[in-house]
Amino acid sequence: LVGNSFPGMRANVVLISLASSLIFSALMYWRFGLPALVLSLCVYLVSMPWFMASLMVEPTIYRLFHFALLLLVWHVLQQKQKLHKPSSILFVSALAFSGPTFVYPTNFFALAAVMALYALEAMRLQSWRYLLHILLWIGVAGISVVGTWLISIYLTVGGLGPVANYFSKFGSRVALGAPTSLLQQVQSNFWSMEQFLLFSQVPFSFEAFLVGLGGSVLYILIAVAVVILGRRDSSHAQFDRATVVFLLLFTAQTMFVNDYPVRKLVFLFP
Repeated sequence: LVGNSFPGMRANVVLISLASSLIFSALMYWRFGLPALVLSLCVYLVSMPWFMASLMVEPTIYRLFHFALLLLVWHVLQQKQKLHKPSSILFVSALAFSGPTFVYPTNFFALAAVMALYALEAMRLQSWRYLLHILLWIGVAGISVVGTWLISIYLTVGGLGPVANYFSKFGSRVALGAPTSLLQQVQSNFWSMEQFLLFSQVPFSFEAFLVGLGGSVLYILIAVAVVILGRRDSSHAQFDRATVVFLLLFTAQTMFVNDYPVRKLVFLFP
């Protein structure tokens, strides 16, 4: 708020980071209780990547807020058993589609996660009719959000040139379009994140310690363990499974998209 930048630009970043931390802390408290809430708040205070993302006028914190809001909405609707209502599917899908359009393209994983979660629900119910019902409302949400996005761009600049630039610039960061092999891209984009964290920018952070224990494989193992343990409580199990789907799809996305490792860490940590 008082740094060497325009207060109007920095203030919204600080407020959005605060809102993101409150959402994650609330979910932490609901799932694991007061001790986990206190621990999460303490770790936020010593997290250098989180601290920097909370101050810099840069897309990471906006991306994280969108993801936190989507996870919170999914959880609330699930608790109230309204997740399968047409209005809920439409709202959740529209919020998910707004990620790669109005927020940032690398929030595509959140849209993929919502689709995967609804597909899992259809498989659980063993109902093709429900699957078609989901696809219908997701399609309506997608057409509405993407259509609004395109119209807003056209009305703002008088054409759709920015859309072509959008896909051109981001496409150059996707591993599938790179000249090197896919395996080399995966190693470069994903596993090298551990070396960066341990030997470069954040050697003393709590996250670097966690990553050093086994990298993102540790996160996956923890997530699987949480799902297994969460089966003792149905509401907790549903929340755990949703969280794991988001985590796994984000982890998979990091293998194919060139991005600064510290940005990936800001997402993985909460």
